[in-house]
Formats: sequence, structure tokens, C-alpha cells
Amino acid sequence: MTTELQLKVNPIIEKNNLAIVDNEITEFVKNMRTELTDDEHFIEAKEDIKDLKAMETALANEKENIFNTGDLRAINDSIIRISDLCRENRLKLEKLVKSEEQRRKDKLVNDAYEKVTDAKSTAKHAKHIEIPDIREFRDQIKNKRTDKSMREALDRFVGVQLTDISTQSKAIGEKLARINELIDGHESLFDIDYLMSFGPGYEQYIKLQIDSYNRKIEAEAEKKAAEQQRQAQPPAPAPEPTPEPTPPAPKQSPSAETHDYIIRIHLNATKGQAKNTAKQLAATYGRQNVKLTTKEV
Repeated sequence: MTTELQLKVNPIIEKNNLAIVDNEITEFVKNMRTELTDDEHFIEAKEDIKDLKAMETALANEKENIFNTGDLRAINDSIIRISDLCRENRLKLEKLVKSEEQRRKDKLVNDAYEKVTDAKSTAKHAKHIEIPDIREFRDQIKNKRTDKSMREALDRFVGVQLTDISTQSKAIGEKLARINELIDGHESLFDIDYLMSFGPGYEQYIKLQIDSYNRKIEAEAEKKAAEQQRQAQPPAPAPEPTPEPTPPAPKQSPSAETHDYIIRIHLNATKGQAKNTAKQLAATYGRQNVKLTTKEV
């Protein structure tokens, strides 16, 4: 905009160019950009915001002068209308510029983050490499006002991360080789990803797990050997049955035949039992009726 607002007032209007200013601002607003597609448009939009803000301020100052010099409602209405037009379009343009600024910041951050993620994906042992969250990339451009300062800050941060990825990849390779050395022959006991997440104590953890496993295997082997030895031994002989003692013969009359007792003693009794039985019979029937014949059974 090239026209400067001029008002000289007494109780009546002596001079004003509000109509010219009105037309120029109206035309200016019509021609304002609604899309910012390149750097030139972006810079131009910021300048337009300054012009609109300056006109709002000038109109507000003249409005105050008018009310101090009398009732000039027509001039006041024009000032209000033009001021509102400036303000409305300034706010619209500010919103557009703010949106474009955020879009540019997001693009710079996303491009930087993509460089780091691409470097990680092509590095050895990529799944074990850690990189910063994208929020840390955004932190690098806080309080930066220009595209150049933001880009430089992000480039420095990306350089640090690329170096760190290389360092991590080398350290991870060495750790993985050491883990494979420690678990050699016991691979089925471990999850490599879990071991890689361990800190410095991973070697002690592996050794403890292997020792525990070996003790378990040894205990099972000893138990199995003992069972096999037990099964290989012949069964113990069954104990001989203990013969039942011969009950005393029932008392019979003295006329009973002697040979019945002789046969019973001979067939059913051991030597000691036969003697005892013979004594009992002799006491009952008389010694002359008992004949003792002994034989070990």
C-alpha cells in the first residue's frame, strides 16, 4: 500500500482522503494471496501483515482525534469499516502464515528424522540400534526464527546421530559375538533379543542359566542310572513260610491205639515239637502207650 491516511478536522471536516484509502485497501485485500507456494510468497505475506497492522493503528488514532473534535459520525463509520476490513484480513493472513511456518518446521523435522531412520535401517544389527524420538528433533528448532537457523540446528543434530548409529552398530556386533560364544551348545536355552536387551550383567546371567541347566541334567541322569540299577538286580527270594505248630492231640480213652499218635507225631512235627507232644501223651495215656519216632520235617 502506498497511500498514507490524512485527516485534518475542525468541528467540520476540512480534508480527508478516506475514499481513496478505502478503495486502495479494498483492492489490496482482494489481491492478497491465499496460498503460499514459495519463499517469495511467504516473505510477501509477512510484509502485508505489517502494512495492515500499520493501517489499523493509524485508523484507530484518527478515530480518537475525531471523537475529540466533534460529531463526525460518517467519518467514524468509514474508519470503523476500513479498520475492521484490515483487521479481518490481517488475522486471516496471519493464520495462513502461521500455518505455513508450522508446515515448514514439520518438513524440516521430518526430513531430518528420515535421514536418521534411513541410516539405522541400512546399518548392521539395525533392530538393536536405538535412535531419538522425533520429539527430540523438534526440540532442536525451538526459539529458532529463520529457516536457515532451523536447518543448521537440525543438520548438526543429524550428524551426531549418524555417528552414534555407527558406534552402536559396532558395539552391538561385538556383544552379539560374545553372546554366541557364551551360549555355544546351549542355544535352545536363550532368546537372543532378550539377551541383547541386558546391560553389563548379561555374561553372568548366561553362566548362571547354563550352570543351573547342567545341574538339572546331572540330577536326572543320576536318577535314571539308579532306576536302571534297581531294575537289573534279581528279585529277592520269598521268605519260607513258618510252619504252624501242631495243636495238642485231643484226649482219648486209654484204649485208643498207640500207632495213631505215632503217625501224627511223625508226619506233622519237628523233633522238638514231637518230644513235647510225646510228653503230653505219656502224661495222659501212660508212657507204655506212646512210642516216639522223630524225623526232621
